[in-house]
Amino acid sequence: MQNIYTLIKKYKYLAIIIFIFIIIESIWIITIPTLSTPDSPYKLDNIQNYAKGIKAPIIQEPSPLYYTITGNIDKLFIHTRISSQVKFLEFISALFSIITVIFAYKISELLFNDKKITIINTLTLILFPMFSYVGIMIDLDALLICLYTAFIYYSLKILKEGLNKKNFIIITIILFLGLLTKQNMFLNILFYIGIIFYELYRKRLLKFYVKYIIGGAFITLLFLIFFNTGFKSIVIPRLELLLNQNNSYSILDYTTYNFHRFYNGLIFKSFWGIYGYIFYPLQNSIYFLLEILSIVSIIGIVIKIYNYIKERNINKYIIYIILQFIITFIFLYLLDFTSVKGYGGYFVQGRYFFPIISLLIIGFISGLKMFIPKRYYDQFYFILIALMLLFNAYSIFMINYKFFAI
Repeated sequence: MQNIYTLIKKYKYLAIIIFIFIIIESIWIITIPTLSTPDSPYKLDNIQNYAKGIKAPIIQEPSPLYYTITGNIDKLFIHTRISSQVKFLEFISALFSIITVIFAYKISELLFNDKKITIINTLTLILFPMFSYVGIMIDLDALLICLYTAFIYYSLKILKEGLNKKNFIIITIILFLGLLTKQNMFLNILFYIGIIFYELYRKRLLKFYVKYIIGGAFITLLFLIFFNTGFKSIVIPRLELLLNQNNSYSILDYTTYNFHRFYNGLIFKSFWGIYGYIFYPLQNSIYFLLEILSIVSIIGIVIKIYNYIKERNINKYIIYIILQFIITFIFLYLLDFTSVKGYGGYFVQGRYFFPIISLLIIGFISGLKMFIPKRYYDQFYFILIALMLLFNAYSIFMINYKFFAI
């Protein structure tokens, strides 16, 4: 009992944040029209097929972990009304999002060791309307974001504490669960290998573990090939498209003619707030304001990194976060390019950046703070949280207004 009390006392602010987030997600679930989120009818069919034991082609989407979890749960409610099943599955997604918030809080805590900054970063995340929206979708995104955020936390924890047996086992399990969820997790294989190599090299143990590394790489390759991870059905075909020289459409053509669409079309707007693909956008004036704030924040981040380099104060955490940004951007840029090249259409949406949403929120706030004197930080935090709260409420109103107006 004493341990429980100590735990609650230690994480009382996190408990309050989670309570607020539960209220926010509940409001979104109750107010958002049934099956109005992207792909939800299609995903619901997949889940119901799994629950009924139907091995239809539609179930072959490579996400065995998500459909195993939701399909087995849906078996309990398969004979209830569709609306009831939908709302319950949305609550399951919300549970994954709650775990994401916990790890996001822990990431800020680890990076800053400052309670106020940690609270502000996490409050901004839970009030971000697209995070609330994606967090209740009947889709594997909520589970992927949860596992991805957990992986980032344990990566940073290993960089801080060093590699030990416990952290190694946990991060390995998270990685493999992520690979069974969505192909974005393939990116973290690079970070997984890099962190292990870094820690073994730092401890001068690399030569003693070479055979284990080779064995682990072989096991991972077999896992990717023989389990339904999308390695053969999605990753390999995309790589073939990327390397295909027979198609005259090049990455230069894509960059020349499509960069504006990539950045300012579905990507930027759907990151900040397009609900149900392009059907429920916000006002252009809001996107303009968000674009200005984003540009200011990016400039602030560049200045901050420059100062770190100038002062020779750049550390392994900053390098890790920068690499996560760069590799995620390159991955999604090439994903969109191969979609245009091979299928003639655009693929990437802003929510595909959400696996690193905890780092993006930290970067966004840190960049803006570069232009604010320290004595005004408290006022800045208050205005930021107030605006995010209004933004969240306004988004819920606009979704319902536009949906029912149509």
